[in-house]
Amino acid sequence: MTSRSRDYTMSKRLGSREMNGTLRLEENELGVRMNILEHFPREEVKKVMKDAGNGIQITIFDETRNETKKTRMKRASKEEIFHIEWDIEGKGYVVGDQIAMYWDTTNKRLCYQIFPNSPLRNDPSKSLATSSSSSSFRR
Repeated sequence: MTSRSRDYTMSKRLGSREMNGTLRLEENELGVRMNILEHFPREEVKKVMKDAGNGIQITIFDETRNETKKTRMKRASKEEIFHIEWDIEGKGYVVGDQIAMYWDTTNKRLCYQIFPNSPLRNDPSKSLATSSSSSSFRR
């Protein structure tokens, strides 16, 4: 497992939305514009910011599994929330696990690593409703 914690600029706990195929990134908690969009040409950023648009194609890289995938990133309606389509089904992650991310400027991709530290792993009596979906980022 590769550990590049010095490079991580965004982190959050996985919620049910992430388990269902959409990585949800909130601007006010993760600084999506500063940490991801600033690395794209202005025309590409306009495509992401357009309401109900198709967004842009990006590459995501799972550092733990050494897997690269092309996917789409778009803004959710008029909110400052961005969605990235992904598939983590069947990979053993659960709600509450921590995801750490950074933009790799050399390879032009969003790199992430998921740390299986959900409270649900250690205490099955906890419900999904009590697990948090907290986010943070480093500037």
